[in-house]
Amino acid sequence: MKKEWLVALSLVAGLSGSLLVAQPMTSHAATTALSDTVAPRVKVTSTKKKVKPSKKEVIDIVLKSRNSSALSKYSYATVNPKSAAYHQYLTPSAFGKKYGQSTKTLTTIKAYLKKHHLSYKVYGGNLVIRATGTVNNINKAFGVTLVKVKVKGKTYQTHTQKAKLPSSFKGKINAVLGLSSYGKYKTNLTTTAHATKGQLNVNQTTQPQKFANAYHLDKLYEKGLTGKGQRIAILSFANFHPADAAYYWKQEGIPAAKRNITRYNIDGGASWTGYNETTLDVEQAGAVAPDAALDVYLAPQTDTGMINALATIIGKNNASQLTTSWGQSEGALLSAMSQGAETSAYAKAFNTLFQQAAVQGISTFAATGDNGAYDSILDNAGRYRTDKTVDFPANSAYVTALGGTTLPFSASYTDGGNKVKVEVKSERAWGSDYLYGRFDKSYYSNYQDRLDDYFAGGGGGFSRLNKTTPAFQRALIGNGVNTYAAVNLWQVSNGALNRTRSTTYTTGTGTGRNVPDLSFNADPNTGYDLYMSSAKTVGKSPKWYVSGGTSVVSPQVAAANAVMNSGRSSRIGYWNPQIYRLAQTKQSPFTPLTAKVNNTNLYYTGQPGKLYNQATGLGTADFETLFNQLK
Repeated sequence: MKKEWLVALSLVAGLSGSLLVAQPMTSHAATTALSDTVAPRVKVTSTKKKVKPSKKEVIDIVLKSRNSSALSKYSYATVNPKSAAYHQYLTPSAFGKKYGQSTKTLTTIKAYLKKHHLSYKVYGGNLVIRATGTVNNINKAFGVTLVKVKVKGKTYQTHTQKAKLPSSFKGKINAVLGLSSYGKYKTNLTTTAHATKGQLNVNQTTQPQKFANAYHLDKLYEKGLTGKGQRIAILSFANFHPADAAYYWKQEGIPAAKRNITRYNIDGGASWTGYNETTLDVEQAGAVAPDAALDVYLAPQTDTGMINALATIIGKNNASQLTTSWGQSEGALLSAMSQGAETSAYAKAFNTLFQQAAVQGISTFAATGDNGAYDSILDNAGRYRTDKTVDFPANSAYVTALGGTTLPFSASYTDGGNKVKVEVKSERAWGSDYLYGRFDKSYYSNYQDRLDDYFAGGGGGFSRLNKTTPAFQRALIGNGVNTYAAVNLWQVSNGALNRTRSTTYTTGTGTGRNVPDLSFNADPNTGYDLYMSSAKTVGKSPKWYVSGGTSVVSPQVAAANAVMNSGRSSRIGYWNPQIYRLAQTKQSPFTPLTAKVNNTNLYYTGQPGKLYNQATGLGTADFETLFNQLK
C-alpha cells in the first residue's frame, strides 16, 4: 500500500495524582490522620457535590518497605560482581518476607478493610494493597466524605476531611492513592499537523532496523540472539490494535508475530486516548526483539492504575525488562504539591516499587520527556512554565532514564525561494535549536504550535524530587555529574519567555538525581516508521508516519535488553550501577557526546573531557560491547 509520510513528534505522556502520607501522632491517639490532599488546602467554589454512595472506587494502600537501608544495599549487591549476592535475585515471595510488610501488619490492615466491607488484594512483595468498594464504605473506612468539586474551571473528586486510619498503622504506610482524582495520566503525543515546520526531507531510512544498525545490536543478531525466551512488560494507558503491529512488522520485513502479543487489562483496562503511544511502543519493541513475548499492561490513566499495573508486573516477575513511555514533569508535580494536591511521598511510593523490581532482577526503563530541559513547558493550557525540570518516573534512581539524540544527516528547506541547508555532522543531543532559524521566520496561527516546535528535545537535568545524588552517580562527581555546561537560548523577562539575542554559554553546579543515564536517536527528523489504523476500528483509515521522541527509545532499549538477556543464563538486572561502573573503564561501551557547540537539549550541552552531561547522560551505547562486558 502507498505510504503517507508525515512526522509525528512522539511526546511523553503525562500524569499527576493525589496521595496521602501518614503524619506523626501522639501515642494515645485512637486514629492517625493522613495529610490532606486538595480540598483542605485549595479554595473550593460553591460547586460541591457528594459522590454517589453506591459508586465503586479503587484505593491503593502503598506500604513502606522494612529494612530500607539493607534493601538499598542489596539492590547494588545484586549487580556487583565482587559481592556474594551477585545475581542472587529475590522472588516476590522472598522479597515480601525480607523487605515487604510483615504478615502481622498485612493481617491487621486486611481485617480493617474487611470490617468496612472493602474487598482487597495484596500484590506479590507485600508493598501494595488494592482495596475496592462503595464510596459509602470508603468514606467510613478512611473517615472522609468524597465529593466532586470545581476549582478554577477543573472538576475533580476529592474529600472534605483529613483521612484517618487506625494508629496501629503508624509508620507502615507510604501513601494512600485513589481518594482524589485531581490528576490523571494523559497523553501528550503531538499531532502531525503542528510538526510540519520542523519536518525536513531527510534522505535516510526510517525503518526500525536503523536502531540496531546504529548501535551495533545487529552484531548480536548475527550470534542468533533475538530475544527468544524473554518477556518484555510494556506499561501503557491507552489501547491499541495488535493487528496494526503485525502488519507493521510484515511490511518492514521483521519476523515478529501477532501471537507474541498478550494484553492484560488492569482495573478495567485503558481508553483509546493516546493509542498511538501504545502502538509505537509495541511496534518498536517487537522490531528490536522479534522473538520476545510482548506483555502489554493496559491501565486507566490514574495513580491507582499505574501502581496496580506496576505491582502486577513486578508481582508476576516473569518479565526481565519493563518499559514505560508515559510520564509527568516534576514541575507539575511540585506545583501540585505546593497547592496541596500532592505530597512528596508520591516519589517515595513509586521508588519503593522500582526498588523491588531491581532486587528481583527486572531492568526498568523510562523516557525522559520531549521538551528538553523545559519539561514543564506544556503543562498549563494557554500558558507555559519556564522552570527547568525533569520527568517522572525517569527521575527515579531505580529506573534507567533514556534521553534523545539526533543522528547525522544533511537536508534542506526553502525559505523565500532560497534553499537553506541543514546539516548535523555527528550524533548530537536532540534539540530543535538547529531549526530555530526556520522557526523565527515562520508564522504560527496558535501559540501551542510555536511551543511544540521550539521546545522539542530530549529531557535532562536535575531532579528536585529525588534530592540525593544516587551512589552510582556520585562516582562521577567531578566527571560531569553535579556540574553542567549550558547554552542560553532563552531568557525570561517580565514573565515572558523570549529568544536571546546572542548565544552565550554558562557553567554551574546542581544536586540530586542527574537525568538522563543514556540517550539514543529520538529526533523525528531521523526517526522511525509508525503504522496505525483508526481508534477502535482495526484497519480503518490506516496511515504511515515517521515517529520520534524519547517514547521511541524506551521500548527499543528494553527490547535490546531482552536480546542481551536471551544470550545469558541470568538476568542483567538493575542497569544503573553497572553502566556507570563500565563507563569508567578503558573499554567503555559508551560514547559520551561531549561537544560544547550544537549539542544541546535546549539548555544543557556537552561537557568536554567529561564522561557525563545532562543533555545525553553517559551518551550512546554499543550493545555488542555492552553485552560482552556484562557477561
